[in-house]
Amino acid sequence: MTSLPLGEPRAALEGDRSRSPGAGELVSGRLAVSGMWCASCAHALEKAFVRVDGVEEVLVSFAAGEAVVRYDPARTTLLAVAARATTLGYGATVATDVSSATFDATEAAIRDLSIRLAVALFFGMWSMGASGALLLVDGLPLATASALGRLAFVGALPIVFFAGAPFLRAAYRTTSVGAPGMDTLVALGALASLALSGWHALRGDGVSYVDAATMLVTLLLAGRLIEHHARKRGVAAVRALLFELPLTVKQVAFPRGVPTERSAATLEPDALVVVDPGDVVAVDGLVQLGRAELDTSAISGESQPITVGRGTLVLAGSRVVEGQVTLRVTASPGSRRIDLLAQRARELLVSRTGLQGLAERVARRLVPGLLILAALAVLIGLFTAQGWEAALVRGVAVVVVTCPCALGLATPAALLQAVVNARRRGIVFRDGGALEGAARITAVAFDKTGTLTTGKLCINQVVRRPGAEAHGMTSDLDLLALAAAVEGETQHPVAEALRLAATGQEWPTVTERKGHLGVGVTARYGAHQVEVRRAESPEPTLALVIEVVLDGVVIGEIWLEDQLRKEAPQAIQRAKEAGLRVYMFSGDRPARAAALGVQLGLDPSHVAGGLGPEQKVERVEALKAAGAQVAFVGDGDNDAAALAAADLGIAMQASTRAALEAAPVVLQQHGLSTVLDTIVLAQRTSRIMRQNLGFAVLFNGIMIPAAMAGWVTPGWAALAMGTSSLAVTLNALRVRLPRAKS
Repeated sequence: MTSLPLGEPRAALEGDRSRSPGAGELVSGRLAVSGMWCASCAHALEKAFVRVDGVEEVLVSFAAGEAVVRYDPARTTLLAVAARATTLGYGATVATDVSSATFDATEAAIRDLSIRLAVALFFGMWSMGASGALLLVDGLPLATASALGRLAFVGALPIVFFAGAPFLRAAYRTTSVGAPGMDTLVALGALASLALSGWHALRGDGVSYVDAATMLVTLLLAGRLIEHHARKRGVAAVRALLFELPLTVKQVAFPRGVPTERSAATLEPDALVVVDPGDVVAVDGLVQLGRAELDTSAISGESQPITVGRGTLVLAGSRVVEGQVTLRVTASPGSRRIDLLAQRARELLVSRTGLQGLAERVARRLVPGLLILAALAVLIGLFTAQGWEAALVRGVAVVVVTCPCALGLATPAALLQAVVNARRRGIVFRDGGALEGAARITAVAFDKTGTLTTGKLCINQVVRRPGAEAHGMTSDLDLLALAAAVEGETQHPVAEALRLAATGQEWPTVTERKGHLGVGVTARYGAHQVEVRRAESPEPTLALVIEVVLDGVVIGEIWLEDQLRKEAPQAIQRAKEAGLRVYMFSGDRPARAAALGVQLGLDPSHVAGGLGPEQKVERVEALKAAGAQVAFVGDGDNDAAALAAADLGIAMQASTRAALEAAPVVLQQHGLSTVLDTIVLAQRTSRIMRQNLGFAVLFNGIMIPAAMAGWVTPGWAALAMGTSSLAVTLNALRVRLPRAKS
């Protein structure tokens, strides 16, 4: 079996559906899969699907809740493949909106896990208390010890069979297809210790080993809850990218017809829709009628509005600042560019394996050996004439001591400590999946607009020309106030910048305002004709220059720029001093990107402008292909796929929802100044995780032979297991950042 490359575009994964496949030609399809509990479930389903006659390649993703199957339609169907999942107790359907189905299923799973964890904690207090007393208190009367043993056993039953039911189901499903993993280890340890404790409870001899089962189930339920929250975040990244797009549009029968509201999802290509000022465009389409200024920053990174007219392609996610256009639909929901971008982001998020995957792979290899060793321990006990009960105790001790508490806690414990320390520095650290690569980060790439800059126009300079004072413009504020009055209360970025700059200044009275798309605004100022219009920018760093014209004479210029964040130069310098290669990938015009790169001291070859979302991903992946481990820092919808593609995605606090969901790290109050802190913390966390995994393997290497030799009883095995869990937890406490410089 081979796995499909998740980085392939959607069309490559799903095949060309515009024609029928030829004889023997493979096609691809997607299934929404429900009931998966962990990565072991995904591995088991892969093994089950590939055994279906006609299935050649398959990839099942627990994180995405889906399967991509490549098969021969002459030999099988997608429905037949789905039916194979149902025989194992999973649900699989041919779904068009896999993300929504998976998101809902994950939310339900989180609620279910929370209830099971609460039950485990409640009954665990009684069960663990009773078994702990038996283990630690000497000289208990037999009647007391017997009562405590039975209390411990009864308290453990709801923990194992209710709270731990998902582990038992997953163990059965994965083992039945020959793919045992972490869940099989959990089930074996919990059931073995519970069964032996039940036997002693019936005998009333005051011996109990249920602490192994209760501790194991409770701790690993907490770990799975963390994992499901991370899974929900990955799926939410796709939904968030499309969240703010309108669900309805105003359709017309002909360019100047009366618009009627209808669902955007029902539109066919060539339909005509009207988009009014302030509206967000819901479809991709060509302008058929009208002109407008569009804010495309969310999808392109362009820092200033662009003017569109007949024949211009407009993409979903753009916002109409001024004007009105009628679009002829070229792509409706499901096939728009932003849909493909969302699909790309989902595939990149799913493709992360992470250290949790490493723990699962270790467990998968451990199961067969554990079963052999446990059986061997029982045989040794029998051959040494210790009796069947003593031999069974020895076998159970092997199983219990191998229970993967340390293995299961190795990554969540370190991640939790990283989260606590990061929040103190204003870093929201939400996902351990990117930490494996973060330990070796060698390059960091920044988006420009909204990341290195504020993303808003501000006044750089005001230049008053001769003749300005003759018309009452005796100060820069007078000129700004006149320009603000002419621009008025529109939502245009220039008008917003002028209003902010003229705050507190009395505006002159203007009348007969009239906007001219892509040019400027005219008005009457007393007996004068005044115009605020765009002009040629004398410097590439400037986003825009506007002229204030009175009766045909230029009386002043106002220079606007996308303001650099004050902490940006220091963030770039710190990254360089740490030995990282620093890049800037921007959707803004190449000249402005290059000028900002010079201002920040970046290597010109490390600066690229005019990049769309796909090109940013290509740049990140090119760096990775060249051997770099890449962190990407961004803030917009157009950065979501690059954030997912990077080894470590970092979003700004004011980022769009899609960027926030796609990035495992969000910077809050200190912004760019904590970028290097984030990378350092990720490196330290990953190092601690690997140490914990190494300790877990070493622990088993020492304790298993001791248990086989009969030196460790199941009770002491459970205590040793708890000690190993405590050890990895204490080691995780070492995850911290150096003190912030004052």
